[in-house]
Amino acid sequence: MHKKIFIIAIALLSFTGISYASDIPVKVTPNSIITTASRKSSIMEGDSVDFRVLEDAGYLKKGDIITGLVTNIEDNGFNGKAAEILIENFQFKNKKLKGYVYLKGSSHKKLAEFTEYNLSEAPSFIRGGEVIARPDECDFILYLEN
Repeated sequence: MHKKIFIIAIALLSFTGISYASDIPVKVTPNSIITTASRKSSIMEGDSVDFRVLEDAGYLKKGDIITGLVTNIEDNGFNGKAAEILIENFQFKNKKLKGYVYLKGSSHKKLAEFTEYNLSEAPSFIRGGEVIARPDECDFILYLEN
């Protein structure tokens, strides 16, 4: 009885391995600072952004550069509205990768709530946070098609 259960368990484990996954995860980090904070180094919609591969994955090697396209930018605003950046359409040597990178600044929610509660008649002049993504401080997962 125990032998049959053991054999069934081994069979199930051998057929549900990671080797049958359709996509290969790729860990990346920005190659340079991505920000909306500075007008000199700020990016715009349509710009290309480089990401560096952190670990070998499929045909990608550690240190390879993957390029993504900035498809949407929202500037920060008053009343705690945070800046946002969306990066999609990743490629490496004409091979496409799946996934996207969404970056959002801080909304300063606690400060906005404090101001709203204590100064309910005054307009909110609190600006939302800027997007700042530094190399090696944040990493993202994209996917290679197997």
